[in-house]
Amino acid sequence: MTAIDAWKAAGAAGDVASAVAALAADAELISPLTAQFTFRGRGEISQLLEAVFEVVSDYRYERDLRGDREAFLTVRAQVRGVELHEVQHLELDQDGAISRITMAGRPLPALTALTRALGPALSRRQGNPAVARKLTLAGAFLDAVARTGDARYVPLAGPPRSP
Repeated sequence: MTAIDAWKAAGAAGDVASAVAALAADAELISPLTAQFTFRGRGEISQLLEAVFEVVSDYRYERDLRGDREAFLTVRAQVRGVELHEVQHLELDQDGAISRITMAGRPLPALTALTRALGPALSRRQGNPAVARKLTLAGAFLDAVARTGDARYVPLAGPPRSP
């Protein structure tokens, strides 16, 4: 089984240990939620994945496009009742282990739902309950704005449709 196959199986099963085993020791994960930091090394990525699998459910890999040392995977999942669409770009090192994961996602309400749930879960795992409380409040605000905007205001800019 390749590292990419192991990563997919682990994601679908919510298996942190197997996902981390597919990574190079110095792997990095580029978040779809912020440009402020990157998760580096198996330890940081493991802690992140524990929180992800706590708040994201029903991972379904739909597409798998591979090159010599990379793959693009498309995923659908559920976050707080919102469907998340995600693209994962996996880069492999010379030994075939995953060395870099760059993620992108949509729609905005799914990303804000993920931010709302993931930030506090990750902060609690890092032993920062006060930060988790702050992130819970900030995430609720962002999530409410995104959901309201998506439901009420974004449709106003949509293409005209015949009745």
